[in-house]
Parts: sequence; structure tokens; C-alpha cells
Amino acid sequence: MFIKRILVSLGIMVLGIAAYLCLWPVPADPVSWAAPIPPGYSGAFAANNKLANLNLIELGQEVGPEHIAKSPDGKLYAAMENGSVVQMDLDGKNPTVFASTGGRVLGLDFEADGRMIVADAMKGLLAIASDKTVSVLSDQVEPNDPIGYANSVVVAPDGKIYFTDSSTRFRPIEWGGTYQASVLDVLEQSATGRVLVYDPEAKKTSVVARGLSFANGIGWACLDRATQPPMVCQTNHLCERSWCDCHDHYYPLANLTDMSLLSTRLDRWWRIFKIRQEPIRQQQERQKLQTASTSTA
Repeated sequence: MFIKRILVSLGIMVLGIAAYLCLWPVPADPVSWAAPIPPGYSGAFAANNKLANLNLIELGQEVGPEHIAKSPDGKLYAAMENGSVVQMDLDGKNPTVFASTGGRVLGLDFEADGRMIVADAMKGLLAIASDKTVSVLSDQVEPNDPIGYANSVVVAPDGKIYFTDSSTRFRPIEWGGTYQASVLDVLEQSATGRVLVYDPEAKKTSVVARGLSFANGIGWACLDRATQPPMVCQTNHLCERSWCDCHDHYYPLANLTDMSLLSTRLDRWWRIFKIRQEPIRQQQERQKLQTASTSTA
């Protein structure tokens, strides 16, 4: 009889804990959507060895390279996890820390005079001068509208600076880092990402496009950068969008995209960091399952 009471008490305790965990409040409020069916490792995504002969660039103690760009002075610059920007020769030799923002640089580009412009997920849109001085260009659109997840950046021929703000819901500085914030945004699918433009003359930031699902990499759609708009990767919705006042193009991909680059031969290179799995796709169509997965993340 005594053992039975203990077992009953333990059962009630387990049920209580399970109920508590199921009702645990979570920061994400998932939105279901019909994700495209992933092709798997077939067709254009079939395994190949075309990148087998790549040269690995040693970075010493630096980790987490996110973006790399060539400067007007002929050097390569790469953004690291700890906020450092590493400078190196074009062949990857002689890497050295050029500057550090103290945040997390995710994208960088250069103005016509060579000044570096960086998108820092923790601090906003920054400039790094040749003397390594770091200055904030913009960390808000309006006083009550902060730039919470600056991700990728391009400088237009007219000097205006276009950059992505991946999520206005989940700011890396509030959620423990870029990875944690991105996971919450991917789970929620609320599409709060946007494209911003900073006008250096007016020193003002404006919203160009909104409603993007984790606005990630931004790059040029064609070689005519003076008249054509840049393109932006939406990691969550697996497509790339080119935007302007008169048209809107989509390049659907059934995988998780990070960035797109255009070569001088007009070849488009996609940086796909993960093949979407079918169970995940099905889960994203079911809001309740999304909520459950968020509570265990």
C-alpha cells in the first residue's frame, strides 16, 4: 500500500512537471507557412567534388569568418566572430587584425575613397577609417525604432548604403548572440526583416523594404549597379528578391540561403549553408508543432 502511494505520488509529480513544461512561456509566436519541397541532394544539388581543390586560409586564433570582401587597396578583409576584421593578402597570406568593433560584424563593403562600412549585428551600421577608428553611422531608423540585427551591406555608386536588418523581433544583443536570435526568428516565421538605406549626406536611415523573412545577404542583381537595385536573400523563405518601385522578382530555392554573389561573367553564386529536411518543412506548416519545438529550443 505504501509503495502504491509512492508510485501514485511520483506519477502525479511527473504529470505536473510535464504540464508545466508544456505551458512554459516561449519568446516566439510561430506562424505557419507552406515551405517549398526540398530537392535533397539531387539535380543541381547533387554531391560533387568541384570545391575539392580549394585552398584553406589559416586564421590563427580567429574563428567564425562570416563575410569577406576585397578593398580598393587590393587587400582582403574578413569579419570574425569576436568583432574583429582581419586583413590579409589576396592569396590569404599575412592575416592580421585590422580593427575590432567589439560587437559581431556580419557584412562589410567599401566606399569609393576606401573607407570600410560594416554591418554589426550588435551595434548597427558602422564605419572603420584607415586609421582603424570605429564610428557609428546609424543604430536606429527613428528614436523608437532601433536597428536590431544589421547583417549585410553594400555601397551603391551614388554613395548610399543599403543594408539588411534581419529581424526586428529578435535582437542578438538581447538573446545571447546572432545564432540564438536567428533560431528564434526561423522558428517564428513572422517576417519582420527589412532592407534599410543610409544616406551619408543627410545622415538619415530609411526603410526601403519590409516584411522579409530573416533578411540576410544583400548583393547586386547585375553589373549595372547605377540603375538596378541590389538583391536580398530571405533565409527563412528560401528565395532571393530584387526590389524597386516597379517590379519584384523572386528566385525560389528550397534550401537555406545565406548570400548570393554575381561574377563578372554574370554567373550567380549561391551560398547555401544547409539543405532543408522534409520533417522540418512539414513542421513549419504546423503552428502547434512549431510552438512545441520552440519550447524545447
